[in-house]
Amino acid sequence: MSFGVAQAGKYLACFQRAILGRQEEYHEWFPPYIYGISRCAPECGNGRLGGGDGSLGSWGAIAVQKYGVLFSDDQGVPAYSGSIARQWGRSPGPPADMKALARDNPVKSAARVTTVDEVRDALMNYCPCTFACAWSYSNEAKVEKDRAALVDTGRVVGGHQVCLLDWRDDPFPAAYLLNSWPIEYKQFWGEPPGGAWLRAEDLQRKLRGETEVYALSMFDGFRGAREWNLIGG
Repeated sequence: MSFGVAQAGKYLACFQRAILGRQEEYHEWFPPYIYGISRCAPECGNGRLGGGDGSLGSWGAIAVQKYGVLFSDDQGVPAYSGSIARQWGRSPGPPADMKALARDNPVKSAARVTTVDEVRDALMNYCPCTFACAWSYSNEAKVEKDRAALVDTGRVVGGHQVCLLDWRDDPFPAAYLLNSWPIEYKQFWGEPPGGAWLRAEDLQRKLRGETEVYALSMFDGFRGAREWNLIGG
């Protein structure tokens, strides 16, 4: 779950800088923080999963809005590891000093989207989406019209959360799905490695099931000088 949210946030920050002209410094998000807050915060999982693993897309969406985002290079943040994620995912969650660091960098909007048209509109307006679903896709994509398209095997292997990053109507309507697993799909058009295109009809089928998709926007990143309204001498 945490990488699905963190990837969407990573590209949201880049879009804000490139498209909106925001003078924000770019910092990598720290996924274990999202994982821990989403599982343990009262408004989110509230410890209901106990010693089990995992989280929910809705909890992650609430977490980054209410508790903000921790940057990997914030002071005192440990190196990423699975043990840190598991530790912070147990009650009482991430340490208080980490919560204090993250509080100033919230995602101000995480809107639930439930239709293909809503997903398309979000992506076309530079709002990456976290996408939690029952994962049933092959590790190999099918190349169609110079696009690597995901193949649904029909066999669910478990819950998984990824990032929907881009939309293209040509040569077929599809969202670009960026995975956190080290899967090498073939890229044709400069897409970020590790993903493939999810056809609109396949996305619609997923949206009719147990799926959570949230479009992220208005990330309050670490502002550069212009946004601090500093006045030169």
